[in-house]
Amino acid sequence: MIQDALLTLGDGGKGSTRQSIWKVIQTKYPDQDSARGYRLFMVRLKKLCENPDIKINYHHSNKSRFVIG
Repeated sequence: MIQDALLTLGDGGKGSTRQSIWKVIQTKYPDQDSARGYRLFMVRLKKLCENPDIKINYHHSNKSRFVIG
């Protein structure tokens, strides 16, 4: 879901914020719209960024934006 949201946003070089990624997920998957869903999203985003096999990187000095690649 997170990778699909990043591809949908396609923010290019500047990356996408957590809030914009979450809004895309809420739009595409309305069943994820809850406090529990947001907590799971945050945990999964962190794990994806730590996974060397999946290329999701921080792209800002304060790690506030995410980009594939």
